[in-house]
Amino acid sequence: NKDEAIEYIISFLDYNLLLILSIYICFQFYFTKKIIKKCTYYKMSNQEIIIFLLIIVSIYIPFSALRHFRTPFDPWYPTKVIKKFIVASKEIRLANTLKAGYNHSAQSMYPSSQTIVLIIGESAGRNNMHVYGYPRQTTPDMERIDNLHVFTDVISAAPTTHKSIGMMLTLADLDNASYTTTVFDIFKAANFKTFWISSQFSKQSPGSGIVPILAQRADSLWSLKQNLSPVHHYDEYIMPRLLEFIEDPAPKKLIVINLLGSHTSYKERIPEHRNDFRFRDEPPPTATFGNFLGHENVAQIINDYDASIRYTDFVVSKIFESLDEQARGAWAAIYLSDHGEEVFDTENRFGHAGSSTSRNVYEIPFVLKVSNDYARWMHDAGIFALDTARPYQTDNLIHTMLNLAAIETSMYDPKKSIVNPHFRIVPRWLKGSPYTSPDQTN
Repeated sequence: NKDEAIEYIISFLDYNLLLILSIYICFQFYFTKKIIKKCTYYKMSNQEIIIFLLIIVSIYIPFSALRHFRTPFDPWYPTKVIKKFIVASKEIRLANTLKAGYNHSAQSMYPSSQTIVLIIGESAGRNNMHVYGYPRQTTPDMERIDNLHVFTDVISAAPTTHKSIGMMLTLADLDNASYTTTVFDIFKAANFKTFWISSQFSKQSPGSGIVPILAQRADSLWSLKQNLSPVHHYDEYIMPRLLEFIEDPAPKKLIVINLLGSHTSYKERIPEHRNDFRFRDEPPPTATFGNFLGHENVAQIINDYDASIRYTDFVVSKIFESLDEQARGAWAAIYLSDHGEEVFDTENRFGHAGSSTSRNVYEIPFVLKVSNDYARWMHDAGIFALDTARPYQTDNLIHTMLNLAAIETSMYDPKKSIVNPHFRIVPRWLKGSPYTSPDQTN
């Protein structure tokens, strides 16, 4: 993904670091040449070994040095790149099994039209959302929505998009990593028409990861970045196509929306005509500013991130509003994020992949809105019980989606649905360690 790679480099590779690395490379080249000349006194095999070791050291020293500046770069990054290539190839081969579809019966108990919507945000941490207690007003539109259920203790299954969404949309979870089937295939078996609409790239190609592969399982797929010019690469421009999907004549519909949200670079997430969403004052005092970037730059990064949260609030609220006005029959919609983000709160850096042990990378928003008549029907059917304080992890999200669609099938487990009366609390994990809710910690 060229655009994502460029934004990542712009966000994280500071000019000071670039200067330091350039000087290092010059010195390294000079001394390597000197040492290689000395190696001529050794046998060829010894020379090759020394040169090989020098190359390894040349690669790892700069990445280790970057840790001093607390950037998202990992000192073992080169090794992990190789490992990730291997893992990615295995995931792609494994994901090909999804083409078999869902071979079990599935049926919705609801007798009339349904529209089930899942809105997946990007890098949105709930700790920067006013609706969750953040001191800056970043969610004014969401807070004006009636009967919006804000779940307060939901965490992501993983600190990266592909791992997290891979578990959200399949029967894979933290105990079972096999991508056995997708939410699209189960809903199709229950006679739902399925849609995927994305502000990001959805084209499947070697190394593109599991998300584009999952997207291909939908009956209808549309990607903003593949269909519109760059001037329209903002989340609000999915709305015309979303309205088309909502108004599709199919009686039962599943729509999954993948937003750009707060993906780095944060400042690029907001179009110019929404500049009133940007913050220019001093960020809330909850943030830590002890970073080599300097107070002013750190404050700007936090302001840009908060502005992206504010913009997502606007877009998500527009989606809820459109469902309220346009959806035929019963509907239910969830908004959550693939993972959160560390933005100088508990660590002196920003990002997610390199901050995978930060709570902020896992603690995400989870809000639900259900049309009134449908909420009453599910409650009377004994499949709907709201407790917004329930602890939950998103590797079991597919069961909540099946619950909200009133789908009966052998692979559905009501104990794993956050809205089911039979919901059961299970241990949650943060990078292999037990996760404790903030309330329990305090």
